[in-house]
Formats: sequence, structure tokens, C-alpha cells
Amino acid sequence: MGLLKKKSAAEKARKDDIKETKKEARADKKDARKDARADKKEVRKDARAEKKDARVEKRSDKKDARQTKKADLKEIRQSNLKGKEKRDAKKDVRDDKKDAVKLAKQEKKDTIAETKADKKSTITDIRRDKKETIADIREEKRKRLKALRVPKAFDRMRWPIRAPMMARHSGARYRLQPMARVCPAVPSRRWSKAWCWSAKAEPLIALNRETALPTRMAGAKVALTN
Repeated sequence: MGLLKKKSAAEKARKDDIKETKKEARADKKDARKDARADKKEVRKDARAEKKDARVEKRSDKKDARQTKKADLKEIRQSNLKGKEKRDAKKDVRDDKKDAVKLAKQEKKDTIAETKADKKSTITDIRRDKKETIADIREEKRKRLKALRVPKAFDRMRWPIRAPMMARHSGARYRLQPMARVCPAVPSRRWSKAWCWSAKAEPLIALNRETALPTRMAGAKVALTN
């Protein structure tokens, strides 16, 4: 009864580890998505601030251009210029003001376009990083779950397998010959004289060895080839 309890406790611990692994993976993915959302929010906020600054700067440049024009026209009116010279001077002032306003508008457009491109590029990088992070989390979860999973070949094993057929003769003590069995640690390989145990398989094998031996074998010496 004690051995059965020991086996069920080990199975319960294994299932608890699986649950904890899945729970941690879910939490990590949730944190990754949350961080990505926060980063994108910050990027968009910065982009809005930069575009707002560009518009404010354009308005300021236009205002400066208008004030400069007014001051220049006042200076022309107070000057001694006459006729065509005065008209040409005024025309130059107005053209300068138009050019200054046009330049301010173009600078605002260029700044906003550059800001949008940077925002788009940064958000694309954030999304890619989030996808890579989630992929890494899933891969790590897959590896941990694979390490916790009991191999199917091991589930079918009983101790001793085909022992009567492997006995040297009818009066011999049982000796387990593992040559024909599948290795639970590396299912793709056959067992050989050098058993391919892994750290995850050894405690499971030890537990199964204790619980699955028939009662009539309890006093027999079971030699395992290591």
C-alpha cells in the first residue's frame, strides 16, 4: 500500500508541475502582451507630442513671418522710396513672407511624416519582439512539459517484461534482459548494454521497478544491466 501511495504521490507531483508550468507560461505571455501594449502606448503618445510640437512651431513661424512683413512694410512706408521702387520693395517683402510660410508648412509636413514613419517602425519592432518573446515562452513550456511527460513506451513496461522467456533455465533467478525494449528516455533508440537513462527517466524507472514487480519476485535477485 505504501508503494502505491508513493507512486500516486509522485504522479500528483508530476501533474502539479505540469499545471504550474502552464500557469507560468500563461502569466509570462500575459506580461509580454501587457508590456507590448504599454510600449506601443508610449510610442503613440510621443508621436502625438512630436506632431503637436511641429504644428505649434509652424504657427509660430507663420506669426513671425507676418510680424516681419508688417515691420518691413512700415519701414518702407516711412522711407523715401517712391513709385516703382516702393512697389517692388513691398512685393519683395510679401514674397518673403509667403516663402517663409510655405517653408514652415513644408517643415511641419516633413516632421509629421518622419514621426509617423518612426512610430510605425517602432511599433512593428515591438510587435515582432512580442511575437519572438511569446514563441520563446511557448518553446520553453514545450520543453518543460516534454521533460515532465511519461514516455508511452515506459507506460507499457512492467517488471519483469517477458521474464520467464528470458530465464536461463527453469530454476534460474530472473535476469532482466533489456535488449529488446524501447528506451523510455530516448524512445527513438533501442536499449543496449549501456542504458540510455536520463535524469527524468531514472526516478520514474526506480518507482516503477518497486511497484510493478510481481509479488512472487519480491525475494528474487533482479539483476539489471547498467
